Amino acid sequence: MNFYSELQKIRTGDISQTDLNRFIEKLIQIALRFVKYNSGRIKKLGSENSSFLEDIAVDSIVPFFTRNQSDGELFILSRFASWEPEITSEEEARFFLLKIISLSVNQRINTLLKEYDPFFSKILDSVNYFIKSQDYTKIIIAGKIYITEPDTDADIYRLVDRDSLYNAPSKLVIHRKEMLPSLFNYFRKIYKSPIGIPLYDLIYRIKEINLSGEICQTIRANGEKIEIREIIENGLAIVARKAEESYVKTGKLSDDEFIMIMKALKLIGDDLMDGGINPGLYHYLYEVMPGLTRPAYESRYHNIFEYIVKIYRQQLAELIV
Repeated sequence: MNFYSELQKIRTGDISQTDLNRFIEKLIQIALRFVKYNSGRIKKLGSENSSFLEDIAVDSIVPFFTRNQSDGELFILSRFASWEPEITSEEEARFFLLKIISLSVNQRINTLLKEYDPFFSKILDSVNYFIKSQDYTKIIIAGKIYITEPDTDADIYRLVDRDSLYNAPSKLVIHRKEMLPSLFNYFRKIYKSPIGIPLYDLIYRIKEINLSGEICQTIRANGEKIEIREIIENGLAIVARKAEESYVKTGKLSDDEFIMIMKALKLIGDDLMDGGINPGLYHYLYEVMPGLTRPAYESRYHNIFEYIVKIYRQQLAELIV
């Protein structure tokens, strides 16, 4: 497929629906490659089945074919027209598409991780703040986001891999304000060249240290220092009180059903400690109610349980702030 030619046809309106569908399908295939490349991050979402990966790929491409509110132009065409340097060849068109697809896939995975893991979200916000305030930059290489040092204009970077980052001394990431200078100083001595540190691997490294007994690291919540385990337990207690008021005292749940849902919610809290919530919430209730069928879950518990989980996530996010 000649991507440059297809983009020009979309711009002029001379493309048939069949060719447009084929073009979109090709972009989804490219997006799926980037999704699979990020499989290590997607494991944190608790699902690696092919349909889930394909959904991420499709969701990454859909925004390209929505229209801007300002001028009504397709997003992909507005990016195509404003791209610098100007796109005049097939090679440049392919580079352009790879760039915007990899960025969109990263944004989609990032959104999912924030939704399913409030701890990830807060740590990411913190790291992004120091990237910006300390003038570090982010670049995308092969669909993966790396942090690079200020004023580094290099064609080739030595990319720090996950194992090297995890083997680096834990003390380098304890003090968030000095973390990036410390990490770059450490790896610069090893590689002796411009380096890139993988952003999301760094987030998980920080979270792992926060949750381990290796270092008694805490998160500031409501003006006091509270350990993450305490945040999870406090959030569970608050949601239990709200759920009891809304569902048990109104007769929508029996006492036994309430206990089972709270047990399932505790399993979700355990998963949050380990990386994030499994998108298949049915499986949590099934763990504590082995005889529960999918149809029974959908008709009896689906709406209630999804709402309680939503409130739980919101409560955790509030406690972490």
